[in-house]
Amino acid sequence: MSFAEIPFYQGPFQFLCRYVEVQKALKRAVDADGFWILRLPGVLGMAVGQRLRKLRRSYAVELVGDPQEILKPGVAGSPFTRPLLRPWLVRGTRVACYGAVGVSYVSHLVLSERYPASNGAEIEYYSSINLPSERFVSEARRYQPSILLVRILTVGSLEYRAKGVDVLLRACAILHSGNVPVSLEIVGEGILRRELEKLARSLGISDVVRFVGHLPHDDVFSRMDQCDLFVLASRSEGLPRVVVEAMARGVPVIGTSVGGIPELIDVEFLAPPDDAAALADLICKVVSSPETLSTMSANNLGRALSYAASELTMRRERFYRAILARSE
Repeated sequence: MSFAEIPFYQGPFQFLCRYVEVQKALKRAVDADGFWILRLPGVLGMAVGQRLRKLRRSYAVELVGDPQEILKPGVAGSPFTRPLLRPWLVRGTRVACYGAVGVSYVSHLVLSERYPASNGAEIEYYSSINLPSERFVSEARRYQPSILLVRILTVGSLEYRAKGVDVLLRACAILHSGNVPVSLEIVGEGILRRELEKLARSLGISDVVRFVGHLPHDDVFSRMDQCDLFVLASRSEGLPRVVVEAMARGVPVIGTSVGGIPELIDVEFLAPPDDAAALADLICKVVSSPETLSTMSANNLGRALSYAASELTMRRERFYRAILARSE
């Protein structure tokens, strides 16, 4: 493994200011011998792919996200730059995938249709999730009718609005006003934390909401073991690692119908994004049925096994061998 230094920039405007320097650095790196795997979406990966196609050299792609979802209104990006960046990144990602000798997708459904590989290209599906056997619980949970307080957990960065924590807070406020006994623990840190804490206070639920900030990975798993329900109210996603991790602990999970989440969670446990009322109704329906919670736990544990490290490592190595054979 080697590293190529690229001039530092932050955001699209700085990138434009240092465009010539960045292109020169990429040219020096790409012109050296080697086979490239582009991890997309990303501006640098697209630029490298463009250079490789110009040189008629083979490369592969690992597509780990969808720029069309990442740059949706209300998720990320400035309202001034998003209308330009979003179509440019979507088109560039499509061109890069179609020009590759192989593409691995982080999810099966949307990405392979929106960013297709060329006919004859190697195609594989795997994520960067790495769940060793010790991360899986030995048996599913059995919920009893005597749950007095349902402990909800969510985990995610508070840097962007993509995780929909504000929507989950509003859903909890609806449940609280309907005398549904729930508490919410939020694991994650970012610039939106103060705004979200203020929202919890304005909704009158600060006494049942706890912001715990960033936690080490082992502590996150401990929190999963202590909660009754995991909820991810995302506005945009790829294939969320944290959902698979919760499933591996046998936790019932509710999510939104975006990105790769529908590949992990049955449709009956999905709410529309940005719909606090629908999310609250779904949470209420699930937590009022211990039998449903127990069934969700068993199904989630079984589904998570397909994301075990041994399974994903086998797929990843098979893909690497296939694309390297095409580069020879």
